[in-house]
Amino acid sequence: ASGNGVDGVALGDGTLQGTHVWEATGIPYVVTGEETVDSGASLTVEPGVEVQFEHYAGLTADGTLKALGTATQPITFTAAMTTTRGWWDGIAVRGTSSQPNVGSEFAYTTIEYGGNYWNANLHLSYATVTMTHSVIRESGDDGVYGVNSGVAHISDTSFTGNTNYAVNFSDGSVNRSE
Repeated sequence: ASGNGVDGVALGDGTLQGTHVWEATGIPYVVTGEETVDSGASLTVEPGVEVQFEHYAGLTADGTLKALGTATQPITFTAAMTTTRGWWDGIAVRGTSSQPNVGSEFAYTTIEYGGNYWNANLHLSYATVTMTHSVIRESGDDGVYGVNSGVAHISDTSFTGNTNYAVNFSDGSVNRSE
C-alpha cells in the first residue's frame, strides 16, 4: 500500500474471540483503540509484523498472545508516528486468581513507547509470560510490571531507556537468565 493517508491496517476497539493471526502483510497494523484477546481466545503475531498504537490505544490479552519473531524477522509493538514515551497504553496479559493466564510468549520482539495506562510496556497480572531475545525500551514508566502473582521468565532480553524500573514486581516473580 502506498499513497494513502495511513498505509496500514486499522484495528479499532474490539474483542477477539477464537483463534486469530496477524499476518505479515508488509504494512503495519495500526491499533486505534483497545484490542482485547478474550479469555480462551488466542492471537498469534507472525514474524516480521509491526504493530503501531495510536495515542491511548493498547492490547489486553485475557487469552493467549504469541509474538514469536525471528532474528531476521523480528516483531515490533510501537507508537504510531511518534517516539514519545508513554504514548500508548502498553500490553497487558491478565488472568484471574482462579484461572491464571499461562502460555503467552514473546521472542525476538521489541516493545517500545508504551506504559501509559498499564504503567509499563508489558503488564502481568495473574499471568505467566516467557520472553526471549527481545527488547523492552522507552516506556513511560516501567519496562515490565507484575502484580497479583505475575511471573516473567526472561532471557537474552535488553531493557533500555525506561522512565522507571526495567522490571518492577510488586507481587510475583522474575526468572532472568542470560
